[in-house]
Amino acid sequence: MNSDKENVYTILEGITSVSACIKSMDEGVPSRDIAEILVDSSKVSGGGDRFRRRLAYLRAKSAEYGFAVRECSGDELATLTSGTTHGGIAARVGQRKIKPLDAANISPHGFYMLFDGIEDPYSFGYSLRSLYAAGADGVIIPGGHLISADSTISRSSAGAYELLPVYSADGGAVDAVGMFRAAGYRILCSGIRDSVSYLDAGLSRPLVIVMGGEKRGISSSLAAVCDGCVRIGYGRQFMGSLSTACAVSVLAFEVLRNSGN
Repeated sequence: MNSDKENVYTILEGITSVSACIKSMDEGVPSRDIAEILVDSSKVSGGGDRFRRRLAYLRAKSAEYGFAVRECSGDELATLTSGTTHGGIAARVGQRKIKPLDAANISPHGFYMLFDGIEDPYSFGYSLRSLYAAGADGVIIPGGHLISADSTISRSSAGAYELLPVYSADGGAVDAVGMFRAAGYRILCSGIRDSVSYLDAGLSRPLVIVMGGEKRGISSSLAAVCDGCVRIGYGRQFMGSLSTACAVSVLAFEVLRNSGN
């Protein structure tokens, strides 16, 4: 992408990410603006019934929301996309819309994950996939520091990044914790020191879980303002850490289990 116009936009790759972005518009909370959807012209006539159904859906939504659907060559798609799994469909979109966290955004009986220091966009995307499936109400990113990789995040999240509310904690993670505590939330961090098993912690709403990145973990200043720490026990002696995405999945579905689902 070389032109000034292209540099403004992100490319979402594949029907899963693109349709999730459209679904966010259907739900009245658009994750981002769509400039145009690109479809491989060779697949329009030779892509089979599934591709034609997808194209009909995209054209119907383009009429509803006012974005363009443009046929292009496979070579043009290849220059715009980073992989080969797009299936002949991509979208030129604006950056992910991230709202600053404030008291009005906080559900009275919700479950949120606050990420501190996560750096890998794939790990973040996989985490969002699990959080969305487990019914989380949103995630908080101090400073919104991963937004430059939002195409990768959307793809690795299977579109969940377009649907799960994402907030930036512009005042910092400690300030975000204060907002949630004022709203009656319990704040727990994931870790080892002075921890209890997540199975004994009663992970139920309203709840915020603070999750650190795989390299740096949770800052000491943030851990100090949490109400407690939970750990995930292992089945054998092992010095390694679970991946962030794996730990998020375990804890998120424990919250779901305690919600009676």
